[in-house]
Amino acid sequence: MHEGGELRRNVATCFTMSDNDPTKGHAIKYNAHSGAISVEPLQAWKGPARMQTDKEPQLRAARANLEAAERQWQDLKAEEQTINTKIRNCQQEYNDHKQKERRLWNDLRKAEEARDRLKSATTAAMPDEGVLEILEQNLQEAEEAFAFAEGQLEDIFAKQAKLMESKKAIVPTLRAAQAEINQLEKELDELNDRSAHLERKRANTLRDMNNALAKVEGAEKNRDEWEDAKLKQLDEVKRATDMASDICPRVEVPAGMTREQLMAKLEHSRRRREERERM
Repeated sequence: MHEGGELRRNVATCFTMSDNDPTKGHAIKYNAHSGAISVEPLQAWKGPARMQTDKEPQLRAARANLEAAERQWQDLKAEEQTINTKIRNCQQEYNDHKQKERRLWNDLRKAEEARDRLKSATTAAMPDEGVLEILEQNLQEAEEAFAFAEGQLEDIFAKQAKLMESKKAIVPTLRAAQAEINQLEKELDELNDRSAHLERKRANTLRDMNNALAKVEGAEKNRDEWEDAKLKQLDEVKRATDMASDICPRVEVPAGMTREQLMAKLEHSRRRREERERM
């Protein structure tokens, strides 16, 4: 779109997702009437998932966010260590300059004392020309040492000012990094809690599903056992029926008669048969 290439037909919007955070990206829109191109950010979806019963996508999204937060947290930790190292180096360099400053102040004080002694010596007496030349040479060397010490002191003051400015510039960055680390640690704890909650919910769902499957398997096993028992009973009935058929033909039982009534009718028939036999 931006390079003036050939446009795709029936394409009005393109979505580009971030490599570091798959929940964020940009939407590039093209207006066919005006020819304008707009770029809008895509924010992460903060609401509940569309399929509450499907926990695996939520777990994967939570893990992805957790990994992104951990990577960002590690990067900030590394940046914090780098900044701390710079601060320690600046502090060490500052301490070294302070020690050097104290030494130069001592040298400057000694040079001033030597200059004052030389001036006192020259004003107290008028030495000969050889001694005067030596004293003037010593005075010149002392003044040169004094000037050099002053130059060194100015350089130290300038470096000290630069170090203080660098320290002032690093401290806000360190504070901002620490605040971001604290926020990421908070978000990391929340993601850990949410991930643990989803893991527990998934484990409970799997346990309930396994229990239901175990009950189904038990019911199927009981049904098979009942079918086997039923077949055995039918075989027993058939065997008894065949044995009874060998003795006499099968007699139809009137509908609605109970076992006691049949036994009573059998006993009555037996007595009648015995009475006929006695006659």
